[in-house]
Amino acid sequence: MKFLQRITRAVLACVLVSALWACADTQPDLTGVEARADMPRDEAVALSIKAGEQGDKAALKVLMAAAQKGSPHAQVQMGNLSTGNQRTRWYLKAMEQGDLGGEIAVGAECRYDWAVASYRQVVQEFLPAWRKAAEQGNALAQKNLGVLYGKGCGVARDYGQAIGWYRKAAEQGNDRAQANLAKLYYFGEGVSRNKAVGYALFNLACWNYDPTSIGTYRWTESEMTPQEIKDGQALADKMRVPGNVLKALDEYLAAHPSSDQSDAGQCQIQSIQ
Repeated sequence: MKFLQRITRAVLACVLVSALWACADTQPDLTGVEARADMPRDEAVALSIKAGEQGDKAALKVLMAAAQKGSPHAQVQMGNLSTGNQRTRWYLKAMEQGDLGGEIAVGAECRYDWAVASYRQVVQEFLPAWRKAAEQGNALAQKNLGVLYGKGCGVARDYGQAIGWYRKAAEQGNDRAQANLAKLYYFGEGVSRNKAVGYALFNLACWNYDPTSIGTYRWTESEMTPQEIKDGQALADKMRVPGNVLKALDEYLAAHPSSDQSDAGQCQIQSIQ
């Protein structure tokens, strides 16, 4: 069962990344393209292809300038063209702005041993500011801390910390935190597996327009019983009430702690002030 889950998640990740990165066959016209903070993803990808595959120094210069001005799409592409600590730094800069491509890149690279040292060093440059912002109630910073702890990127993996931060961000309506928390509950990573809760959180993230949750939300239904789907839909309706995400979630978990005790992970959720 766990092997099938890993394969399924790998396939979903590949489909997502393929959808996010524009194809070379659909490159925009780069004539007169300027470096700017709001550079679209297709322009950044096209510049990256010209710089990386064709050795175009002018394209690299424009891409670098856009990344330095704060374009998250350019930052992700600069990460793709870089190595070592600089690669890590670009991805984290994009993730810091809430860019999905940056988050995916960070999560993907944290699985590889060669990236561990780089993330451990570079994350310390970002962690103090992210933690301060998260403690002050910034939902994006809370979500980002959840990603670092959930993936073990630059810090020891700690599902309790991850879930604690995801919960705070999810309560504020952060769709990525809701989607990431959904994955932990649906697959039983760090918590007792509860497919109805995972389904409900995917449903909520879809409602808040998270692009990764739409296909996943529909796919999860094929692995659930009619009662789990019914419970998940009812829970999602309750969580859509403003300010009611955690109240509804905790009430449901108290009454339905697990839908699959045979494949449940356990953690102590941290009380994060």
